Amino acid sequence: MQNNKKIIYKFGINGVAVVYPSPTWKSSLEELATKDVPTNTPYKIVDSQALPQDYNFRTAWIWNDTTGIEICIVKAKDIWLEHYRRARTPLIEKLDIDFMRAVESSNTTLQKEIAAKKQALRDVTKTELPNTLDGIKATWPEILGEKPF
Repeated sequence: MQNNKKIIYKFGINGVAVVYPSPTWKSSLEELATKDVPTNTPYKIVDSQALPQDYNFRTAWIWNDTTGIEICIVKAKDIWLEHYRRARTPLIEKLDIDFMRAVESSNTTLQKEIAAKKQALRDVTKTELPNTLDGIKATWPEILGEKPF
């Protein structure tokens, strides 16, 4: 059944593009590939289940001549660290306000505590991440609070 099939092809240097056939497409997927995939570009027709199901790492998909798609762990780690950065931004902003209040009240002890918390938040991007996708997804520093997704 064509509804469960997708066309994947190499895009750019090593990226992957996905063609989702329209439900109204009446010709074969080979004809659609001929129409939509750039000339002399490798492609595969795959079952939908062959696509990685976790779209958090969509930009880490890279072309593999054998399997079609693989996930680049280095890119996946970069994506995960970006989640850390987004989660820590409001935390640091709040601490900035608390720090200024501590400065205004000349509370140097509190200033040092807040500075240490801010540094700990900056250091989360130095977290050593595992080399598997499941391991990466399981790693969330406690200092960032609850995982937002």
